[in-house]
Amino acid sequence: MGRSGRQRPVGAVAGKGGKVRPWYQSAPVVALISLAGALCAVHIGRLVSLAGLRSPGGYDATSYYSDVYVDAASDPLQGESEAVAAKKAFQKGNFEYRLGKPLEALKYFKQAVTLLPSHSFAWANLGNIQRELGLVEDAVASHRNAVAHLPSRARHWYNLGVSLYSLRDLPRATLAFRRALELNHRMASAHYNLGVALAELGQRVEAKLRYEKATSLEPSSALGAASHCNLCNLIALDDGPEAAVACLRELVAAFPDYERGLVNLAATLQLRGETAGSRWQDSNNMDWKAEAVAIHEQVLQMNPGSAIAAHALAALKGGDHVPEAASVAYVEQLFDSYSVDFDASLQSLGYQVPSLLEQAVQRFAGATSKPFNTSLDLGCGTGLCGAWMKPLSTALVGVDASLRMLEIAGSRTDQEAGTGALAPAEAADQLLEAPWISGSSAEVRKTFLYDSLEHQDLMEFLQRQPPASGDLVVAADVLCYFGSLETFFQSLVPVLSPRGIVAFTVEALLEDTASTLAPGAASDWHLDSSGRYKHSKPYIIRLASAVGLEVLSEERIIARRKQASTKADPVHAFLFVLRKPSLASTEEASPNSVRGEL
Repeated sequence: MGRSGRQRPVGAVAGKGGKVRPWYQSAPVVALISLAGALCAVHIGRLVSLAGLRSPGGYDATSYYSDVYVDAASDPLQGESEAVAAKKAFQKGNFEYRLGKPLEALKYFKQAVTLLPSHSFAWANLGNIQRELGLVEDAVASHRNAVAHLPSRARHWYNLGVSLYSLRDLPRATLAFRRALELNHRMASAHYNLGVALAELGQRVEAKLRYEKATSLEPSSALGAASHCNLCNLIALDDGPEAAVACLRELVAAFPDYERGLVNLAATLQLRGETAGSRWQDSNNMDWKAEAVAIHEQVLQMNPGSAIAAHALAALKGGDHVPEAASVAYVEQLFDSYSVDFDASLQSLGYQVPSLLEQAVQRFAGATSKPFNTSLDLGCGTGLCGAWMKPLSTALVGVDASLRMLEIAGSRTDQEAGTGALAPAEAADQLLEAPWISGSSAEVRKTFLYDSLEHQDLMEFLQRQPPASGDLVVAADVLCYFGSLETFFQSLVPVLSPRGIVAFTVEALLEDTASTLAPGAASDWHLDSSGRYKHSKPYIIRLASAVGLEVLSEERIIARRKQASTKADPVHAFLFVLRKPSLASTEEASPNSVRGEL
């Protein structure tokens, strides 16, 4: 696991003042315990990080390198060399981390690299903990030092790649992963992470090869299962759901209890059935809907806490099973699993809601440079709307139920720094030379798109906001996770400032579909088999009127396609821009109000 050091003789050990320590504090025993802890920490960390329903966080847990402990509990002796003191500080850092004290470990690793700047393993562990604590820029700097002092160590390059990925610098992360693989071509986690980064950069051909390699290197591990599942996701994007179903069947045959694979298989069966028509059946002569229901029921038996399976069953069965809104747990689990390749997947589906919302809002934004003091991005996701909202806003606040989505949104900057492509000639060695990270963390954070990000349920967030505090509120593809919208509108109005604007989309419940549904609420909204709610245009206009919001514009749009492999099956939506009237009740409606239909 790490480098070996000198061990003292087995038996009683003399401590300070000649006091004899018990056998279980002797160096060999402590070393064995630490080694066992290291192995457990690495494998447990890998399993936790690979848990997910679609694409996981993008990398598995990295190793904390343990020296053999000389005496993890003792203080450095006066007069000892800096190298010995650094070694003891390093060992103490490992010891404190094993005890679940990352801040104490951080202190000792910093002490170790101060005493011995060439201690590459101390730099590596320091970087791992900094990343764990959210100090990603500092983590990158530490891993660069680790690589600089021991460039032949594949794991150091790997850790650098993980931190660069966390910083959302995907091109340079791929360089670091490639160098790790040059040094150790059998590092399955590096193949996997390189695949994740490449897929997010749109380089799906090579990403598939990397996932295949990771799967072949660890065919029976959690990492192998995750790689296989990600491969199926890319096949769905490039070759369509029918090919993905075949891939996912292979996966669940190899891992019959793999929840993520089962959920993906059920979801892909749903997509395949919807796009092919209700009569589509698989080779086993089972209707897609019946099989999807059976799979979700199996998942719930394995994991009663699976909000995704529970919501999918409600959508497929309908009737009395339909809730008025998706649970917060469902939204959180769903988008945590989508976070890694979310942007790339939407791009492949021709997603255009953010740009259409921008165009709609710009009509009423006015000529000033920042017409809105405070803007709220509800369900901000990875920050796709934040890119156009920021130039219009003095302050931009994002809220989302998915913590992983917020981590990506929090990394977006005004210039989208760190996401551009590198010149092909740039070698991995230049990661150590180019001063591409400069300034303090405070200086870097000044460029972030969002001034504040909130990990919270959307309704709770609205109800906690000060009255009249939002000048612009945007909800892009958010209300499709709510059926009844009465509470949303009632919570929204107090937050809007006088003449404040709200712009949002809802998936369209078209008149020809609504007429076939049962009377009552179902004619206003309907839970589709996709798990998203559709809403009728009259319903939205009626709710807006009930709370006193003026309709500035409404139009029917094509939000995206259902699948990337075909331009057919568009997803229709309604886009609304509403305004809260000023305090003067006699103010006339804007002459610029427009209504349109595609």
